[in-house]
Amino acid sequence: MINLNDIGWNNHFNQEFEAYKERRYREKEYYRNKQFSAARISAQFKNHYTILTEDGEREGILRKVYLHEVAERADLPSVGDWVVLIDADHSDQLMIDGLLPRISYLGRNSAGTPGAFVPGEAKNQYSKLDKGEQILCANVDLAFVVTSLNQDFNLRRLERYLSMVWNGGVQPVILLTKADLCSEEEIAGKIEEISTIAFGVPYHIISSLEGTGLEALEPYWCSNRTMVLTGSSGVGKSTLINTILGYDRMKVKTITGYKDKGQHTTTHKELMVLAQGGIIIDTPGMRELRLTSDEASLTHVFSDVIAEIEELSKRCRFRNCQHESEPGCAVKEALETGTLSQERWKSYKNLLREIRFYEKKQQNEEKKSKGKGKRVGY
Repeated sequence: MINLNDIGWNNHFNQEFEAYKERRYREKEYYRNKQFSAARISAQFKNHYTILTEDGEREGILRKVYLHEVAERADLPSVGDWVVLIDADHSDQLMIDGLLPRISYLGRNSAGTPGAFVPGEAKNQYSKLDKGEQILCANVDLAFVVTSLNQDFNLRRLERYLSMVWNGGVQPVILLTKADLCSEEEIAGKIEEISTIAFGVPYHIISSLEGTGLEALEPYWCSNRTMVLTGSSGVGKSTLINTILGYDRMKVKTITGYKDKGQHTTTHKELMVLAQGGIIIDTPGMRELRLTSDEASLTHVFSDVIAEIEELSKRCRFRNCQHESEPGCAVKEALETGTLSQERWKSYKNLLREIRFYEKKQQNEEKKSKGKGKRVGY
């Protein structure tokens, strides 16, 4: 038996669940004699979901009616989502009828067909939803952005992850792993670099191999909050999970000699309930992270750049200066003299361009598909 309160259930989800049932009862008489129950997605595979119910861990699949109501990729359940189950006619399988609204999420722009299933067929019914925002996990309180301190350390990549986390309404925490592979001087240099982009974001230096720094993470594991580990492939997420659990649940590989990099091991997303009381989600490492954020999400990561640009813009010769090739541009002058960081400016411009491109693309897609479907509980 599982107490849903122990895996993240609260008054918000209870109210949404009651409202969902009322809507279904009003829609069709078919639903009035049906029993609804809530469950949380703990893993997502090609042919099914693993879900946590009051009766324990079970397998579940999407109802055909759910698939027909899906309008876009983000409407599909992901790990951490709370879903509504309905009794299946002439079947022992648990059927997912709907999705409760999310309070937070991590998402990225990703091509490729998601896994989805029709009862009894395991046949993909929404290959048309092969693009758009992919929800990596949902209803998360804290996101541990994991990056190694060795040669895989990359500030520009860290900016991307922080932007994604802020955009989803999640609090970031930076975990700097593999401290055993760096000298104290190297670690101090990396911390100084991080301080230029992650204003006010907590960070921890750890080595899962040597067990150093892990005691500072204990309050997180005991907090009864939902947390996620996110980061590139080979930065040590699975090793950390095994250390937290106290046994080898996740497969890990040794560091390769090439570029001092770890190897990709996690192949699916999974939610785990810790003995300490917390809930943690492990995600596969991402070799590429394309943002779907809105422009506001960049204000957290680039507050220094934005503030400086606003001040410098007042001194530009032209009021509508785009800071590209215009004469008398104060921003260009600051970049040339080094007053404004070239790297931070380029990173900000690149991410801003990427976000605007995605927003324009989404607007075009919405125009094409207007009236062709409705969203499900999101």
